[in-house]
Amino acid sequence: MRLIFIFACLCPVTISAFAQDFPSRPIKFVHPYAPGGVLDTIGRITAQKLSEQVSQPVVVENRTGASGIIGGDLVAKAAPDGYTLLVTVPSLFTIVPHMQEMPFRIEQLGPVSVLSTSPMLLVTNLAVPAKTVSELIALAKSKPRSLSAANAGNGTLPHLVSELFQAQAGVEFVQVPFKGSGPALVDLTGGHVQLMFDNIPSALPHVKAGRLRALAITSRQRFAVAPDVPTMRESGMGDFEVSNWIGIFAPAGTPTEIILKLHRELGRVVRSPEVGKRFLDAGASPVGNSPEEVAAMVRTESEQWGKLIRKLGLKGG
Repeated sequence: MRLIFIFACLCPVTISAFAQDFPSRPIKFVHPYAPGGVLDTIGRITAQKLSEQVSQPVVVENRTGASGIIGGDLVAKAAPDGYTLLVTVPSLFTIVPHMQEMPFRIEQLGPVSVLSTSPMLLVTNLAVPAKTVSELIALAKSKPRSLSAANAGNGTLPHLVSELFQAQAGVEFVQVPFKGSGPALVDLTGGHVQLMFDNIPSALPHVKAGRLRALAITSRQRFAVAPDVPTMRESGMGDFEVSNWIGIFAPAGTPTEIILKLHRELGRVVRSPEVGKRFLDAGASPVGNSPEEVAAMVRTESEQWGKLIRKLGLKGG
C-alpha cells in the first residue's frame, strides 16, 4: 500500500514535468477526410500557426475513408501523450455512431477545443420563384412533394438539416442524395433539383456568381462573408440554428495538463488576427472554446441528430 501511495503522490509531479516540456517533438494532426475541403484548410492553417508558437513541427496526415472512422480509429488508439490529435467535424461523434457500428468507442477520444464554426446556406436554383424562406414554405405547401432537395448523401449533415427544416416548417421535399456536395451543386445549378442546404465554402461562390439564390443562413447572427443573407430566425423559423464546426480531439487518457496546454495554445492561434482573417476567407469563424464546452456541444448535437436518425430509420455503411 505504501508503494502505491508513493506512486500516487509522484504521478502529478511527473505529469506536470512532462507537461512543462510539452511539446518536445513533432505533433501530428490527423485529418479523417479528403484534402481540399474546409476542414483540411482550417486544419492546415492551424497547424502552421501552432508550429510557430510551440517551436515544433505540426504535420498533417490525411487518413480518409468510412465517414471519418478510419482517421478517428487511428487517433483513438494512439498513445495518449498529446502528439497525435484528430481534427474533425462533429458528424463523427454526433451522426455516424447512430447509423453504424464503430471500431472504437467515442469515449476513446477527448475534446481539446473547437477551432471554427461555419453555418449552412439554404440555396435554390434561379428557376424557383420563391425569394424568401416564407415564400418557399408557401410554395412547398401549395404543391406537396413538388420540390426536390439535393443533399450530400443520406445521413450527412446537409441531409439532416434539410429533414429538420421540413419537420419544423411542416413541408415535405423529395430528398435526392448525391455522393458529396459537388455533384449535388452541379445538378442544382443545372436546374435538375430545386434546393439544398450546403456549407458556405462550397455554396457561396455559386451565389456570388449569380448561379444560385441564397434564402437564409443557419447561424444565430448574420455571417460576415454573406452579410446580406438573413438568418433562419429572421426568416420566421424560430430557434432553427445549425453550424458545422471543426474541433480537435486527443486520445482519452491524455494528461489534463497536456490538454489544457494544447487548449491555451490553440486559443492563441484562433485569436490571432491573421488566422481569424484566413478562417473567414475559408467561410468559417474562429472559436477556441474549452474542452468542457466542446463536450456539451457533442452531447446536445448527438441527442438531436440521433433522435432524427432513428425517426427516419437511416442506416450507414
